[in-house]
Amino acid sequence: MNIKEYYSFFKKAYFNQIMIISIFITLYLMILFYMGIVRDLIFLLYFLCIILFYSLLKYHYYLFREAKASIIEKNSKIIHSNKQFLWMVPPEDSLTMKMFKSNGICEWEIAEEKKENLVKTMKKRFIVKKRDGCKLAYISYYRNHFVIEIIPYDKNIQLMYKSKTKHEEIFEVNMQEYTIMKQSSCIKVRNKYKLLSKMEIGMMPISLQKRFSANTPVIEFNENIQGIDFFIVIGLLVYCQQKYKQI
Repeated sequence: MNIKEYYSFFKKAYFNQIMIISIFITLYLMILFYMGIVRDLIFLLYFLCIILFYSLLKYHYYLFREAKASIIEKNSKIIHSNKQFLWMVPPEDSLTMKMFKSNGICEWEIAEEKKENLVKTMKKRFIVKKRDGCKLAYISYYRNHFVIEIIPYDKNIQLMYKSKTKHEEIFEVNMQEYTIMKQSSCIKVRNKYKLLSKMEIGMMPISLQKRFSANTPVIEFNENIQGIDFFIVIGLLVYCQQKYKQI
């Protein structure tokens, strides 16, 4: 998936929603006309009109974004980094996260597994997939820890919750600490030796704003991050997304 297809998908979803609501309002008005205007039923009509107005706004937003992405796609000269991604969560779905490169290609997808596949002690489980659909890791969340199963390395890593302060949360892996440092518009993840990643909102370069919303979080990974640390960071960012709902 690229960013144009992403916008196109939600444009079509909101268009279908507009059609359904419009038909429902039309039928509802016919019923009101037949029965006579009843004051209590008018409030429902107002509510439907508000939803319709919201859907129209979202539809035109994604229509605008799709058209802009099409123009940029034809004249793209953006040089993208393998260590910088844009973190996008589809509207009203905090259980699926996508990491786009600056060229508009979705490089990673993290999606929740269906609940019927979970064991009783497991709260949630996410699948980490590469662009080609290949599953590279599973992130399983329990009450006070989570486990990352990294398929290429054939490893199960258990992160135990250790402590919390006002702006920091600390997890431990085999006696090594990983710290989440959260500020109002920034989340950093580091171990004892170095900063592993930084996610910021509102600090997007102007060149990227042509393709993405200015409020899209931008993740920068350490240039020397190792494969295992990369998946640990992903697990901690998913943890933040689920806890704070919005990064």
